[in-house]
Amino acid sequence: IQMSGFDFIQDLGLVMLVAAAAAWLCQRIGVPVVIGYITAGILIGPHTHSFALVSDPERIQSLAQIGLVFLIFSIGQGVKLQRLRKVGLAPVLATLAIAAMVWLAVYLRQRWSPESKPVHAAHDETGR
Repeated sequence: IQMSGFDFIQDLGLVMLVAAAAAWLCQRIGVPVVIGYITAGILIGPHTHSFALVSDPERIQSLAQIGLVFLIFSIGQGVKLQRLRKVGLAPVLATLAIAAMVWLAVYLRQRWSPESKPVHAAHDETGR
Protein backbone atom coordinates (compact mmCIF):
# COMPACT_ATOMS: atom_id res chain seq x y z
CA ILE A 1 0.00 0.00 0.00
CA GLN A 2 1.46 3.30 -1.10
CA MET A 3 0.94 6.12 1.38
CA SER A 4 0.11 9.42 -0.29
CA GLY A 5 1.52 12.49 1.47
CA PHE A 6 -1.68 14.46 0.95
CA ASP A 7 -3.85 11.64 2.34
CA PHE A 8 -1.59 11.36 5.37
CA ILE A 9 -1.75 15.11 6.09
CA GLN A 10 -5.52 15.04 5.61
CA ASP A 11 -5.85 12.12 8.04
CA LEU A 12 -3.52 13.81 10.52
CA GLY A 13 -5.68 16.94 10.45
CA LEU A 14 -8.80 14.86 10.97
CA VAL A 15 -7.23 13.02 13.90
CA MET A 16 -6.08 16.28 15.48
CA LEU A 17 -9.56 17.82 15.15
CA VAL A 18 -11.40 14.82 16.59
CA ALA A 19 -8.84 14.40 19.41
CA ALA A 20 -9.01 18.11 20.27
CA ALA A 21 -12.82 18.07 20.33
CA ALA A 22 -12.89 14.93 22.49
CA ALA A 23 -10.27 16.38 24.87
CA TRP A 24 -12.18 19.66 25.14
CA LEU A 25 -15.42 17.83 25.88
CA CYS A 26 -13.75 15.66 28.54
CA GLN A 27 -12.18 18.69 30.14
CA ARG A 28 -15.55 20.45 30.26
CA ILE A 29 -17.26 17.52 32.01
CA GLY A 30 -14.34 16.87 34.37
CA VAL A 31 -13.08 13.61 32.88
CA PRO A 32 -9.33 13.09 32.25
CA VAL A 33 -8.31 14.28 28.78
CA VAL A 34 -6.65 10.93 28.06
CA ILE A 35 -10.13 9.37 28.02
CA GLY A 36 -11.01 11.78 25.20
CA TYR A 37 -7.91 10.77 23.24
CA ILE A 38 -8.73 7.08 23.65
CA THR A 39 -12.34 7.69 22.60
CA ALA A 40 -11.16 9.62 19.53
CA GLY A 41 -8.89 6.71 18.60
CA ILE A 42 -11.76 4.26 18.92
CA LEU A 43 -14.06 6.44 16.80
CA ILE A 44 -11.51 7.08 14.07
CA GLY A 45 -9.85 3.67 14.00
CA PRO A 46 -10.51 0.73 11.69
CA HIS A 47 -12.40 -1.39 14.23
CA THR A 48 -15.44 0.90 14.22
CA HIS A 49 -16.43 -0.11 10.69
CA SER A 50 -19.57 1.98 10.42
CA PHE A 51 -17.70 5.13 11.51
CA ALA A 52 -14.07 4.42 10.53
CA LEU A 53 -12.69 7.68 9.17
CA VAL A 54 -9.16 6.37 8.56
CA SER A 55 -9.06 2.86 7.15
CA ASP A 56 -5.48 2.35 5.93
CA PRO A 57 -3.70 0.27 8.63
CA GLU A 58 -0.29 1.69 7.71
CA ARG A 59 -1.50 5.26 8.12
CA ILE A 60 -3.31 4.40 11.34
CA GLN A 61 -0.06 2.96 12.75
CA SER A 62 1.88 6.09 11.77
CA LEU A 63 -0.78 8.38 13.22
CA ALA A 64 -0.85 6.37 16.45
CA GLN A 65 2.92 6.75 16.81
CA ILE A 66 2.70 10.50 16.25
CA GLY A 67 -0.14 10.67 18.79
CA LEU A 68 1.97 8.82 21.32
CA VAL A 69 4.79 11.33 20.87
CA PHE A 70 2.32 14.20 21.45
CA LEU A 71 0.92 12.50 24.54
CA ILE A 72 4.35 11.90 26.04
CA PHE A 73 5.34 15.48 25.20
CA SER A 74 2.27 16.86 26.97
CA ILE A 75 3.00 14.72 30.03
CA GLY A 76 6.58 15.98 30.02
CA GLN A 77 5.36 19.57 30.05
CA GLY A 78 3.70 18.94 33.41
CA VAL A 79 6.84 17.58 35.06
CA LYS A 80 8.79 20.10 37.08
CA LEU A 81 12.53 19.76 37.62
CA GLN A 82 12.11 20.49 41.34
CA ARG A 83 9.80 17.51 41.57
CA LEU A 84 12.42 15.29 39.91
CA ARG A 85 15.04 16.51 42.38
CA LYS A 86 12.78 15.53 45.29
CA VAL A 87 12.23 12.06 43.85
CA GLY A 88 15.95 11.47 43.61
CA LEU A 89 18.39 10.03 41.13
CA ALA A 90 17.36 6.36 41.28
CA PRO A 91 14.02 6.69 39.39
CA VAL A 92 15.64 8.90 36.75
CA LEU A 93 18.39 6.33 36.21
CA ALA A 94 15.84 3.51 36.12
CA THR A 95 13.85 5.38 33.47
CA LEU A 96 16.98 5.94 31.38
CA ALA A 97 17.91 2.26 31.73
CA ILE A 98 14.43 1.16 30.60
CA ALA A 99 14.56 3.56 27.64
CA ALA A 100 17.98 2.15 26.66
CA MET A 101 16.67 -1.43 26.88
CA VAL A 102 13.64 -0.57 24.72
CA TRP A 103 15.89 1.11 22.17
CA LEU A 104 18.21 -1.92 22.14
CA ALA A 105 15.28 -4.33 21.72
CA VAL A 106 13.91 -2.34 18.77
CA TYR A 107 17.38 -2.10 17.23
CA LEU A 108 18.01 -5.84 17.56
CA ARG A 109 14.56 -6.69 16.23
CA GLN A 110 15.08 -4.54 13.16
CA ARG A 111 18.59 -5.84 12.60
CA TRP A 112 17.68 -9.54 12.75
CA SER A 113 14.12 -9.35 11.47
CA PRO A 114 13.38 -11.77 8.60
CA GLU A 115 11.98 -8.84 6.60
CA SER A 116 15.20 -6.86 6.76
CA LYS A 117 17.85 -7.63 4.19
CA PRO A 118 21.53 -7.03 4.73
CA VAL A 119 22.91 -4.24 2.57
CA HIS A 120 25.18 -6.61 0.62
CA ALA A 121 22.23 -8.87 -0.28
CA ALA A 122 20.36 -5.94 -1.80
CA HIS A 123 23.41 -5.09 -3.91
CA ASP A 124 23.81 -8.72 -5.06
CA GLU A 125 20.22 -8.82 -6.36
CA THR A 126 20.71 -5.74 -8.51
CA GLY A 127 24.05 -6.92 -9.80
CA ARG A 128 25.94 -3.90 -8.55
